[in-house]
Amino acid sequence: MDKLLFGVSVLTSLLEAIAQTNMIGKVFIFPKESNSAHVSLITQLEKPLQNFTACLHAYTDLSHGYSLFSYSIQTKSKEIVIFKSQIGEYNLIMGGDKVFFKVYENFPILVHICANWESSSGIAEFWVNEKP
Repeated sequence: MDKLLFGVSVLTSLLEAIAQTNMIGKVFIFPKESNSAHVSLITQLEKPLQNFTACLHAYTDLSHGYSLFSYSIQTKSKEIVIFKSQIGEYNLIMGGDKVFFKVYENFPILVHICANWESSSGIAEFWVNEKP
């Protein structure tokens, strides 16, 4: 089994929901491959999510699909998901709608990923290594 070195530096901003949470400089390391290893950040959502931005750095030697980020609400799990399905291919899932993004990337390499969604327009944006 490939040794997994997965470091995630997470800056998560759920605008109007948990804007007071600052995760700059926080790192989660999962030293081996696992189907159950995860980190939970729990907050009380006082009003419906209007906007969403998640940015993270990730490094792994895995070549198969894995979830990078998942946001759930009480009535629905996996409401927002950032999933890397294979090398150079990412999926952004918002409320069950799935968008595929293909990017050129060397493997393995540290990647910087940002996903953004605005409810009023429905526009979702996705960047890998600062490129849309």
